[in-house]
Amino acid sequence: MKLYLAWEKRSNLWFNKANMKLYLAWYSTGKKAYPLLPSATLAQCNFLETYLAVKNKWLAHDYKLFNKKFFLDSWAFSAATQWTSISIDDYEKFIKENKQYLELYANLDVIWDWDSTLKNQEELERRGLSPLPTYHLWSDKKFFEHYVHNYDYIGLWWMVPYANKPKKIKQFLDYCFWYINKHNLKTKCHWRGMTNPKLMAKYPFYSIDSTWWLAWWKFNRLYRFQSPYLTGYWAKEYRDKYGIDFWVKHYSEKNNSNIIELYKYMTYLSALHKAKKMDYFNH
Repeated sequence: MKLYLAWEKRSNLWFNKANMKLYLAWYSTGKKAYPLLPSATLAQCNFLETYLAVKNKWLAHDYKLFNKKFFLDSWAFSAATQWTSISIDDYEKFIKENKQYLELYANLDVIWDWDSTLKNQEELERRGLSPLPTYHLWSDKKFFEHYVHNYDYIGLWWMVPYANKPKKIKQFLDYCFWYINKHNLKTKCHWRGMTNPKLMAKYPFYSIDSTWWLAWWKFNRLYRFQSPYLTGYWAKEYRDKYGIDFWVKHYSEKNNSNIIELYKYMTYLSALHKAKKMDYFNH
């Protein structure tokens, strides 16, 4: 109990300082555990959920419970890998029916068809919506140039398949931020669907989404931020190093620990970017 309360106290200190926005992805995966999290932590969390996961079971009372607005991801990549499709009409209807609960909603991507992705962006706008446009790794640079000259906030995506090839991702991000800087633009960038501490430190993202808070559930991993590093530990390593045995803790406590450490890292990155004058969108 003392440890639990200590986290709640720490969450007040760190969340209120954070500038780089972190969306905790897969809201529905842990929604039953959220009421068990410290109230200060819960109040400051930002959530992302995918249309594919909730299109047939969106419950408005879940959102009212936490009085939060969410980032809705179309998750078209998952749809493509499952050999299913997402109707733009259904996507539009869903957004309009739940718009009061949405802070952001992504464009409906068409994987490997960048022209159709742009057409969906324009069509949803024609229908009165304002989706977050997304530029994909390997798509023609003309699309990126179009987005950054016409929007003040875009998503960068399609990097997950190259998670083990950071040089590929670095080349992609080098170009994106070089172009923004060269043309003195203020376009904010959201990094969709990936978490890489080294790259997050190198590039001034305005926001990211991450499933790392579920690392215990996914990989039996717990994270600890000790400037300047965010380090993952196996449960035994964590117990031996910090004297805390998370095997006996409720999984919501493990989630909470990872959430706090991730937000501490966001705070560190925000300060780092400001010190190096990298956060161009705030200048």
